[in-house]
Amino acid sequence: MTQRKPSERLAESLRQDPPQLDDVARVRMERAFLGARRGEAGRPRRSSRRVSAFAWGVGIGLAAAAAFVLLRAPASSESSLALAPEQPASSARLE
Repeated sequence: MTQRKPSERLAESLRQDPPQLDDVARVRMERAFLGARRGEAGRPRRSSRRVSAFAWGVGIGLAAAAAFVLLRAPASSESSLALAPEQPASSARLE
């Protein structure tokens, strides 16, 4: 009498009485099988690190462009960004 390996005994028992799959497991297996046939499984996924590195690069580029524009602007005393015109000292007196 030859002794069989445990894996061979398990395989034989599964062939004789295969386990029944529930509906969820069966649907998952079918979806994975169909996805693999369409080539979806082999498609590389985009890395979130790559996207965040791109966003950082864009942000740094925009900051550098803004600094360049602000530093190149003429430094005149009459800027178009003045909020209020200057008032004479006599009209600023409170009674």
